[in-house]
Amino acid sequence: SARFDVTYPQFDCFGRRPPTVALAGDRVAVGTVSESGETGFARVYEKEGAEWILTTLPAPTPQGGDGFAVAIQGDTLFSGEPKKGMVHPYRKVAGTWTLEPSIPSPSGLSDGFGAALSVSGTRLLVGATSEKKAYVLELSGGAWSASAELGPSEDDVGSFGTSVLLSGSTALVVGRRPGTQAAWVDVFTLTSGTWTLSGTLRPFG
Repeated sequence: SARFDVTYPQFDCFGRRPPTVALAGDRVAVGTVSESGETGFARVYEKEGAEWILTTLPAPTPQGGDGFAVAIQGDTLFSGEPKKGMVHPYRKVAGTWTLEPSIPSPSGLSDGFGAALSVSGTRLLVGATSEKKAYVLELSGGAWSASAELGPSEDDVGSFGTSVLLSGSTALVVGRRPGTQAAWVDVFTLTSGTWTLSGTLRPFG
């Protein structure tokens, strides 16, 4: 077992919102933002021997609430900035992490997209809380584009897409009723090229 302290110099707002983490092999992605969601960072810790080495990722320009959500797979890391409706992909090439072109919300809305992230192979699942949707993105020709949008199974929805999980051809998206802690998980399955609702897990709360 091992422990490392998550520290972020030059930012005094951490602790107001718990950090988000994602693990892939010997790499741990960590994202933290301020309470307002307007200032944040995404970082990656990489294990070298018995030590965890902090690597600073290049910040998007202009810098904002990067790090609200994170996902990592192999040499690719994703950081969500829902305040601007963006997902920022990073790739490690020749030992250096570089920022690739940011992914905007497929709907064009500038708020909520990137609130939750999960990656599996060449697919990325992104929560878009303001729209009460989740988007499935596919990597093709070096670019990420939306292949499906997933909506809630219930009509009375307070939030949807605050937490997501993707594994192969199965996607899980958390929904919550308004004004309560009651939540559920919608299960979507990809069959013959189409994502469909295949089940709902409830109740929670």
